[in-house]
Amino acid sequence: MTPQGKPDSQPKLLVERRFLPFFITQFLGAFNDNVFKNALIILIAFQGAQFTDINTHTLTNLSAGLFILPFFLFSATAGQLIDKTEKSLSMRRIKMLEIVIMLFAAWAFIQGELFWLIALLFLMGSQSSLFGPAKYSYIPQHLDDSELIAGNALVQMGTFVAILIGTMAGGLLIAEEEGREQDEWGVTAIPHNTAEPVQNIYGGDVMITATTPEQQLAAWIFTKWFTSPEVQAEWVDISGYFPTRAGTNEFLTGYDEENPQWAAARDLLPFAYYEPQLISYQGTRDAAEEAFNAIMQGADIQATLDELTETANELQEELMSEVP
Repeated sequence: MTPQGKPDSQPKLLVERRFLPFFITQFLGAFNDNVFKNALIILIAFQGAQFTDINTHTLTNLSAGLFILPFFLFSATAGQLIDKTEKSLSMRRIKMLEIVIMLFAAWAFIQGELFWLIALLFLMGSQSSLFGPAKYSYIPQHLDDSELIAGNALVQMGTFVAILIGTMAGGLLIAEEEGREQDEWGVTAIPHNTAEPVQNIYGGDVMITATTPEQQLAAWIFTKWFTSPEVQAEWVDISGYFPTRAGTNEFLTGYDEENPQWAAARDLLPFAYYEPQLISYQGTRDAAEEAFNAIMQGADIQATLDELTETANELQEELMSEVP
């Protein structure tokens, strides 16, 4: 207490030997939990297919659930165990367990052992459920009554800051992809069972409306100029669009080298077909997008395509029946 009878300030507790080591310990524990948990969840979401055929959504939900599960299973028992032992000794033992678990976790991350990581996440949740009762029982034993509010406030502040920093750090660690090969992006044809690829192509139209002969002539001259190979090469460089004339390619050598994915897509243009002029095509196109996403998430390919074909035919029949 201060001479005026007011509680000691929060900053003063942070330099007290009876509080500072405890504060750092609980801060790093919360940080550690969230770095590990979020790094694993992001690893599953973006690279899970490299390790297992199990749906990544299932693994993500399983991991989050396994981290929380120990708090339901062990918290009450942990409180009884901690109550029977000296608090600082209990915390030292629990933190030694955390160090061992995280050493195994570091090994599992390096080796890409996904299921070991999920199991270790459960163990991390278990040790956190043990640490919780020890943490909250330590405070009233080592702080005066006048310091309890300040001490609890600092612990809560430190916990939430550690969670925030740990959440961001976990994502950044996986984003760095240290020790892993960088993704190589490319363009390829849509899977097909024909001799040559079959591509869909669409884009804007250039139309010349019927006006005066002078305006129509000016429009034709502009269109001829705009579609010339030299001008089209400049247009490609500015917009990234495909050229309208094959002769443009000889002016795009440097652009091809700088944009290999664009060049690969351009080379598929000879196999492209314009979108069919069907009244139902927009609805069919939306249904095709949904079907593609479903297949990418693990749906049966043939069954999904059969359902898409049925949907497309039904849309066409329904809309054509409305045509006078």
